[in-house]
Amino acid sequence: MNKQLLKQRFCSAKETYIEHAAVQAKMAVDLVDLAKGYIDGSQVDNILELGSGTGLLTKAVLNYFSPKHYAANDLVPCTNSVIQEIVEANSCATFQFIAGDIEAVDFPKRQYLICSGATIQWIKNLSLFFSKMHDCLEENGYLILSSFGPDNYTEIKEITTHGIAYPDVFEVMQLASDYFEVVDQKEWHQQLYFKSAYDVLKHMRYTGVNGTANCKWTKRHFQNFVDKYENYKHNAGYPLTYHPYLLVLKRK
Repeated sequence: MNKQLLKQRFCSAKETYIEHAAVQAKMAVDLVDLAKGYIDGSQVDNILELGSGTGLLTKAVLNYFSPKHYAANDLVPCTNSVIQEIVEANSCATFQFIAGDIEAVDFPKRQYLICSGATIQWIKNLSLFFSKMHDCLEENGYLILSSFGPDNYTEIKEITTHGIAYPDVFEVMQLASDYFEVVDQKEWHQQLYFKSAYDVLKHMRYTGVNGTANCKWTKRHFQNFVDKYENYKHNAGYPLTYHPYLLVLKRK
């Protein structure tokens, strides 16, 4: 995975992400709704958000929790001002932004809640990640996160024979189990529909998720993609499958 390219693509998609990331927006709201059943909002003084992006999860978190301090991390430094504005508009929390790769930077300790929306699929060593998050949390603290399962972008993978190797949610829970108790989990499949195969590609570009491979398509490659996508078309249009999941984890 080319994280430098990923950084460039997400920076380019900063202005279009919120408009086109309907699935990720639902994941953010649903993740907080799931967590509310287990976490007392009045106890949460310190929150760390990983992969804060343009703030979909930030807004959802601050709609329920009222922390004294909010720290946010993202690979893309230019999102700093966006997240700071959301935090200041929705809470009285002090704010800290930590730019950089989750796997490389250091995070503040004694967090009661760590949250991450649609980010851990970019992490190379999940076992080490869960160990690191365990060390950042208070005793009985929580890690809540969302990501995507192996059926994500099924159509793209079948046509191009390339794509992200998303781990199964049960594999992720197994990797987390040395450090966390699985409190709850939820997963589902969802399809978005587009007017053309080209619109599918534009959607992926607008949400930054085409940032894992540096390849240039020839006219022949593009036409082959369009022709093969016809096999997926039905009355609603050209589908693109999402396979989201949510996890609520408690520190052991």
